[in-house]
Amino acid sequence: MAINWYPGHMKKAHDAIEKALAQVDAVLEIRDARIPQSSRNEQLERLTARKPRIILLNKKDMAQAAETERWMAALRRDGQRAIAVEATRERPARLIYEAAATLLEDQRAKRERRAIINREIRLLVMGIPNVGKSTVINALVERRTAEVGDLPGITKHERWIKTEADLLLLDTPGILPTKLEEARAMRLAFTGAIRDDVLPEQDIGLELIRLLMARVPEALAERYHLSGLSDPLEVMEEIARQIGALVKGGEADYTRTARRVIDDYRKMRFGRLTLEPAP
Repeated sequence: MAINWYPGHMKKAHDAIEKALAQVDAVLEIRDARIPQSSRNEQLERLTARKPRIILLNKKDMAQAAETERWMAALRRDGQRAIAVEATRERPARLIYEAAATLLEDQRAKRERRAIINREIRLLVMGIPNVGKSTVINALVERRTAEVGDLPGITKHERWIKTEADLLLLDTPGILPTKLEEARAMRLAFTGAIRDDVLPEQDIGLELIRLLMARVPEALAERYHLSGLSDPLEVMEEIARQIGALVKGGEADYTRTARRVIDDYRKMRFGRLTLEPAP
């Protein structure tokens, strides 16, 4: 089953990016280190394919360190320039500037021959919703300038932002692909890249439990005092009993239970977890 999720402001942003490409030197694509594959936007990649690209895996503190290293190696083998950061704590401006300067060495040399000097590097910053794009921009300018919020898609328009690292950033709204396969949509829902009301919360919670049972069964069992259960639905019902998420008659309240499990995952109560192992 395919999920269609493409609000009007995303279409406008797509068109604005296409028009702005002539003004930028390269693309800074932000992805979520927990889901480096699902947090791509293949449509935007095709749109910006003629520009050099830096892939920044954000939220590396929420992903497994070894898996992030494997993802970085895989991206580099594919000819991509990749950086992993935790933008709420790190200041990645110098890393990004050096990566961009290396990518654009020939272009900058041509400008210098034409006596165009001291021109900043212009980067188009793009990514799907809720990968931490605004947080990355704030880290780059070392002051709060981009809107930051928990709801995906909070940035609604494009704007230029000057940094102290000789970078000029064109901020763009988070844009999802027009269609998402169900498995990918679930991973995006786990991390909050699509709103919780796009898919049934009970389904999101159940699929997340299934994933946690496969990847971190001990952490799941410890969190909710589980033992001897192998069916995800039975696990969900036992979690409901453990947290008191019950309706009249003692039946499980699947929506409340799903919300608790999703919230616990997003707050890292099962530890660091990469949802997509590197190829």
